[in-house]
Amino acid sequence: MPAISCKHDVEFAELYLQAERLRRGQHCSLLDCIQLSDKGKIIISKHETMAIMGLESRRSAKKVIREMESLRNNLAHAQDIVTYDWGQIVRLAGRLEEASRMESRDVGRRTKD
Repeated sequence: MPAISCKHDVEFAELYLQAERLRRGQHCSLLDCIQLSDKGKIIISKHETMAIMGLESRRSAKKVIREMESLRNNLAHAQDIVTYDWGQIVRLAGRLEEASRMESRDVGRRTKD
């Protein structure tokens, strides 16, 4: 696959990756093929998604995303989880748990309507 140089190339690469995984019989959605940094951009693009994740501002969201990318890189490259990673793991778990609770409440309200 050629080097990625612009947004169009990134979108092509994501679609290419999805097609390749499907060709190999590995079911996946396009979201599974999007880079973590791009997912972060999606989250901070709307206030509603930031609120779901408990992020108060774009600045704090960008900081959290950088921390998540650092953690992901350490894990992906077989680095030991260092002391500063544990704080991020705990914060991320708390955010995900809260987002899950909020989603459960929303689903409950929608089914009652």
